Amino acid sequence: MIIYYTHNFTGGRDTSHELLKMAIGDLLGDHEEAAYLTAHMTTSGDNGKPVIKGFRHFSISHSCNTWAVLFADGECGLDVQYYRPCRMYQIAQRLFDPEDLDAFLMEPDEDSFFCIWARRESLIKAVGGSITAEDVPSVAECKAFYSGRNWYIRDIQIPGADKYAAAVCTGRRIKDKKIEFRELKTDRNNAIK
Repeated sequence: MIIYYTHNFTGGRDTSHELLKMAIGDLLGDHEEAAYLTAHMTTSGDNGKPVIKGFRHFSISHSCNTWAVLFADGECGLDVQYYRPCRMYQIAQRLFDPEDLDAFLMEPDEDSFFCIWARRESLIKAVGGSITAEDVPSVAECKAFYSGRNWYIRDIQIPGADKYAAAVCTGRRIKDKKIEFRELKTDRNNAIK
């Protein structure tokens, strides 16, 4: 698994598309092929999961000025959540599995809430579901049976970031040494440096 990231994300779909094109270009060593592939990107499912025909599985996430994409050999999900004010209790009570809600209520702080949220959303992205789904199983043990199969979740640390939670999810066990981080060298306008 490879995660490309930048801390210069300025927001917007076009910027995200450009960063995806940069990451694919670097991964393939061919920026023209990356431009072609991303120009023909489509979506699938009710929730618009991005698809690039004939290309590896990937998942994009962004929060504040951090943007990241995970490339894996199978279905995958990535989520990055910077801590921000929100109605943690109401969200947890409405959407968290009872086991996850109990874990949050034992330590009702940003670390606990956003860790569970990032794990939960990485699982949902892996299956192509909706973040408001109420049937998402517990992610407390970093393993879940969802949508007819087992999923494995791992908390990650993106270099150069703090006060956030991030997680990846795949259909295979995830080992630390199997996650490679590559920084996209961009400026504040997301131009390649």
